[in-house]
Amino acid sequence: MKLIIFDVDGTLIDSQEMIFRVFEKVLQLHKLSVPDKSIILSSVGLSLPEAVRSIYPNLSDESILKLTKSLKDAFVEIRNTSDGLELSKPFPNTLITLETLKKRSDLMLSIATGKPLADLNCDLRSHKLLSYFGNLQTSDNHPSKPDPSMLRAALADTGVPFSSAVMVGDTTFDITMAKSLNIKTIGVTWGYHSATSLIEAGADFLVSAMSELELTIDKAFRRDIK
Repeated sequence: MKLIIFDVDGTLIDSQEMIFRVFEKVLQLHKLSVPDKSIILSSVGLSLPEAVRSIYPNLSDESILKLTKSLKDAFVEIRNTSDGLELSKPFPNTLITLETLKKRSDLMLSIATGKPLADLNCDLRSHKLLSYFGNLQTSDNHPSKPDPSMLRAALADTGVPFSSAVMVGDTTFDITMAKSLNIKTIGVTWGYHSATSLIEAGADFLVSAMSELELTIDKAFRRDIK
């Protein structure tokens, strides 16, 4: 049995408009300058406090806590509106690909994300993705990526050895996290970090479309390709 561990935002779900809208609203509320959209999106993948810290490194710990709470509240609010669904959607062919992988008897699917569990469950249910994953690792119980705590827990929970796991993600945080445990990595190029940065972080493979993922997973495990 092999374990495929997925990131969420930027890998399975295109949520960039929702993320930027929430940050923009909350930053203005706290009277902070709103940085370029690319700067905000480059922090996606980190847990929320670390994302805030990466954008505003000079903020005090107290200010980071207040801003993080406001952001969490704003994300909950927008997820409960029609705008939330409009501004967040699975990437093309995500459902088809997950269905194909789920049907394979040799694979298990897991998630490792900087989201809190409540937010993750809401997103997965909204987009009909929850049933594909048997193991969920979130920021509730683990430090932010690239700390590998989430991956260690996923492997311990499923009983899969490190050599039989692969991490699929769109950021250098995902790649660095997995490489620290010598877990194979697949970088997806439709997310928040560039293909060049994923390669520099040590990605073993890159895919530019979901339709390429199953074949690339098989290559990662050196199966015979017919």
